Amino acid sequence: MPIVTKFGDPDAPDGQEMQWIDIDIADAAEHAWLTDCPDLDEQTRTLLLEPVRFSRREHLADGLFLGLKARATAEADLIDQLTDLKLLIGKSQVFTVRLGEVNAVAELRRSLRSGRDLTTPVDFLAFMVSAMTKRMEIVIFDLTQDTDATEDAMLDRGCDPSPDTMIALRRRLFRTRRQSCGGVYVTSALPWRS
Repeated sequence: MPIVTKFGDPDAPDGQEMQWIDIDIADAAEHAWLTDCPDLDEQTRTLLLEPVRFSRREHLADGLFLGLKARATAEADLIDQLTDLKLLIGKSQVFTVRLGEVNAVAELRRSLRSGRDLTTPVDFLAFMVSAMTKRMEIVIFDLTQDTDATEDAMLDRGCDPSPDTMIALRRRLFRTRRQSCGGVYVTSALPWRS
């Protein structure tokens, strides 16, 4: 069975309790649960079950669908290890459908266990986007610093970097590019906001 987590404040003015349904389709039972889920439109279920080839955003009857590649792990050395993550943001439910572990989902779960609360689907989406981009910002900053230092050494001092330095820098650039291609694709308002 998927993990269902309640959030939101039903006692707040205009508040309602929300549900986060987290599904790992690598698990046969969870895959079967999603395949047979009567609460979702057939088109929605199909999108949630199919592999992510390219980042995708769709307005569906059940909410805003996002399909993207996300970091599988928080380990800095494995920044290019990506996996499928699909989000469905509805008015009272949000779904994460993933293939195995996803760092942003694990980070959200830890945050909720430590007492942080979400109030709306927009809070949920904002947390996921922030969790997915936070590590990339650090990696890009570090890479920029190291690239600038290498350029300065070449241009200001006329020093050619060693082949090992250039190979390591090139490897980091390629790994970072691979990760950034799986980036977040959110370009419009949520479907219930007109």
